[in-house]
Amino acid sequence: MTTEEIGRNVAEAASITVEIAGSISDVAAAAEDTNRSTDATRSAAAEMSRVADELRELVGQYR
Repeated sequence: MTTEEIGRNVAEAASITVEIAGSISDVAAAAEDTNRSTDATRSAAAEMSRVADELRELVGQYR
């Protein structure tokens, strides 16, 4: 293996490392988006539960 080949291999490995780092960054961003969506869904579900309880109480007053 020549010095030139070693240089090419090192450059290729560096390029692949940059691609992997970019992919990991994309996965981290997607996970963060998923967490935000989960929090919003949890909040909406809690609000729906509160409204359902309120409606149940109001309907119970007319029975």
